[in-house]
This record gives sequence, structure tokens and C-alpha cells, in this order.
Amino acid sequence: MGYKRNSSLLKERMRGKWLAAFSALAGQQLAPAMSKLGENVTCPIDGDIEGFRLFKDANETGGGVKQNRLSDGVYPDGITLLMEVLGRPFTEVFDNLVDWLDGPGKRSDNALYDADIRSMPATERRQTKKTVDNESDMREWLNNLWRHSVRLDDSKAVVARTYLEGRHIVDAALSSKDLRFNPALTFKDSDGNFVGKYPGLMALVRDNDGVPVALHRTFLTKTGDKLRLDDHTPARKQTPAVSNSKGRVVCLAPPVNGVLGLAEGIETSLSVMQATKVPVWSCLSAAMMSQFVPPNGVHTLMIFVDVDRNGAGQKAATGLAEKLASRGIRVIPMVPLLKRDVSQKSIDWADQLDADLQHGTHGMAVVTTAFNNAII
Repeated sequence: MGYKRNSSLLKERMRGKWLAAFSALAGQQLAPAMSKLGENVTCPIDGDIEGFRLFKDANETGGGVKQNRLSDGVYPDGITLLMEVLGRPFTEVFDNLVDWLDGPGKRSDNALYDADIRSMPATERRQTKKTVDNESDMREWLNNLWRHSVRLDDSKAVVARTYLEGRHIVDAALSSKDLRFNPALTFKDSDGNFVGKYPGLMALVRDNDGVPVALHRTFLTKTGDKLRLDDHTPARKQTPAVSNSKGRVVCLAPPVNGVLGLAEGIETSLSVMQATKVPVWSCLSAAMMSQFVPPNGVHTLMIFVDVDRNGAGQKAATGLAEKLASRGIRVIPMVPLLKRDVSQKSIDWADQLDADLQHGTHGMAVVTTAFNNAII
């Protein structure tokens, strides 16, 4: 018989113990945030400066929030937060917390594990209180968001196309089946409070096996601008991923002759695709880049590097290049020709496209040459 994990009971038992658990399970990643509860520190997920904080009541709830230039996410409890920080599935994080609480080897008779009603005879199943685990709840929510969305070429998606045209990436976006438009996405603030419903772009986020596990949302205004409620509320939000998922990637186009591009941001990826013929996937953050695994058949990966003040983008690209080189995959690092001004936190290939269009520079021509040489 299988077992379901009772996350509600676990969260109840963890009240007042989350900081100790964080120290044991993710001490290196979360130490700065634990020493400054309620204050922004360098994000352990994306590496963004002052892009993450634990809530002041984190010892009770385990909650926190990331807010940075690529995306943001609210983690109301320690389970979802550890899943994101560690890049581990729900089942693994849950089991590690139980082992930390009660010691290993005590799962079969532990009240935190409910007998799986799907494994029971029908008569017994009817007598058992129905429970829904985190994964099925999350999948239903994500599927509902996707069902209520439309293709970007739909007449209802004018707002999305207006935004994309302003970013000079509309043609590239229209070519991707994993990008859609939802006219009424719910927006919540960093404390989980309902703010309103807004139109938005949605990107399907897949794991390393190509299975859909999350959605990335860019909230827009009705006139096709990026939503800006205030200076501290990012317009981009990624949903938590469902369990048993490793890696995060938005597959914008299929590889060409064994060659694939990889960038952090979705708009960065689309910028390269708009100006060249390179198929580029988005891994959403520097942290997720380290977990990326190319699909079968890819022999060359072009990494479009973000040049960050804190070096996170460069470090992530170098680490992935070293990992893939040991597997026999050729890696071509592509660094923007633009020079980062000291006042800028980061520059990327979306900035390069803007410079090419505004000033007649030819940064994207370098990409085309490298791509043509790679597919020969």
C-alpha cells in the first residue's frame, strides 16, 4: 500500500521550528536571510542582490518571498520554500523534514503519512476521508490557468501582442506554442493578499524530462504595458512547481541540427530568436541554469550569458559549461558586446537587441555567425 504525505499536519508540527530546520537542511543557502528576518538579502535561488527575504514570522510559518528582475515568487510555508531553494521535489523535502523531526525509519507508522486511498478496496475507500496531495492540487490549479488562456495570435490577445511589439519580440513569441495569454490572472502581493485580476502572458515551465510543472506569468495592463503597482512589486511571478520535478525551462523552439541556445530570462531568449535563427530556451534564473540538462540529440549548446554586477550569471554559465563539457557536449558562451555601466545591476541579450535597433550596432550578427558555424 502507498502513502500520502499530510502536509497540513507537518506544517502544524513545524510551527516554531522552521529556522532550526532551515539551518539543518539548507543552512548555507538561508543563513543570510535567517540572520536578517524581514530584510532583503542576496537571493539563494537566483543570486539577485537584495532579491529575497524570509518573513518576520518565518520560524512559525517557514515563509519567504523572492522579488527580482527575472521573476518573483511567494512561498507561504517552509515546504514550498525549501523545494525552491534546494531544487528538490515535494516528496523529498517532506521526507527530509520528517526525518529531521522524528528521526529516520519511522514513516510506516507515522501519522504524517496517510494510507493512499487509491490503493484501498472500494468499500474501504468510501469510508476514508478524501485527501488531495499537494501535487494534484497544484496540477489542477495550473491546468485551470492554462485552460482559460488563448494563443498569442488569438483576437483576444491584442494586449499581449502590444506588449511584445514594444519589446521587439512579437514574431519570436508568436512562433512558440508554450507561450499563451490569459485575460484575467489573479495577482497577490508578497503577503499573499488579493490585489486584483490583470491580463498576462503565461509561459509553460517544464522539467528536465519535458513534463509541464509550473507557469511563469508576466502581468500586464489593459493597454499592453508591464504592470507596475509600485517600485517593490515585480510584474513577473512564477508559480511553485509540482512535486517530483527537477530543472525549470521554457522550451520556446525545438533544437536545430543538434544545436540549442539557453538563456536565463524569457524575453532574453525571445530577443535572440527574434534577431537570429537560433532556437533558445529560458531556464528562468542563474540557479536553474546549474540544473539544466539538454534534451537528447543536442551536441552543441549556445549559452547567452547575463553579465551581472555580482557575477551570478557568468558563474552559472561557466559551471554549466564545465558540467556539459565532461559529457561531450560542446558549449559556446555568448557574452553581450555591450559593456555594463557601473550603475546597472545586469545586462543581457535583450539589452543587446535594443542597442542594435537603436544605435545600429551588430551584436546579434556575432550570434548568427556562431550559429551557422555550429550547424555545419
